[in-house]
Amino acid sequence: MFRDEESYRREYANVLDYKFPDLHIEVVSYAELMQPGKLNPEGFYDFIHTNKPDIVTILPVPGLFEQLIEQGSLLALDNFIAKDKFDIDQFAPLVTTLLRAKGQGSLYGLPTSFSSQALYYNKRLFDEFKIAYPHNGMSFEEVLQLAYRFTERQTEQPVAGFYKKGMTPGAFLLYAGDLLGLQWIDSAARNITIGTPAWAKVFANVTGAYKSGAIFDANVLQSGAANAQTVKDFELMIEQSRKNNLFAAGKAAMTLEPSGFINDGLSS
Repeated sequence: MFRDEESYRREYANVLDYKFPDLHIEVVSYAELMQPGKLNPEGFYDFIHTNKPDIVTILPVPGLFEQLIEQGSLLALDNFIAKDKFDIDQFAPLVTTLLRAKGQGSLYGLPTSFSSQALYYNKRLFDEFKIAYPHNGMSFEEVLQLAYRFTERQTEQPVAGFYKKGMTPGAFLLYAGDLLGLQWIDSAARNITIGTPAWAKVFANVTGAYKSGAIFDANVLQSGAANAQTVKDFELMIEQSRKNNLFAAGKAAMTLEPSGFINDGLSS
């Protein structure tokens, strides 16, 4: 199961053809799943049950990996790793630890690549507002509570506690649920789980943070400005957000970005 035949040949075929010249691999393209409205758990399950690929590519659907494990659609790799003496240590330990946690101690998949994000914070703003800096190991709720601290003090130029460029409230809601290990649908039981108390708490936390200004969303404020409902003090921030990252502009205290963001020449 791969994007398409051409992508597979470009990334893997040369190596596999050289090492295993008698091996024939048939590529099952998942391109149809990437069409608008198709990338969802039900569509994925139908696809793999219809095409029956031996190797499955886990697509970016929140909770999909865990659901496939729970319903028995994936085979644990531990015995194969031991039998072939596969060097699992070539993977970053934190990555395999995370994958084993999702599989309750067993490995049900291996990454072809991985990326990480860090919580960046503006030291000058934290000092100015006399707020303690973020620390390692903070929970999602603790980061939100820290963001709220920046709404407690009114200033001439409002500062958002948290801002992530390009992330809408809806996307942030699902992202927050994923951080907490929540699934919005239980495909095995065919139940919607987004109405559970755990999800209700996430909804309350996220919507409350947006309403208070602890989290800044440029799209929401731009819509409000179009209807003449936005506080005038935010107009400059809206214009700035169209051109730049609010965190980089010194108008947000915290953001989540990849590790390479540190090389972007931040000046605030």
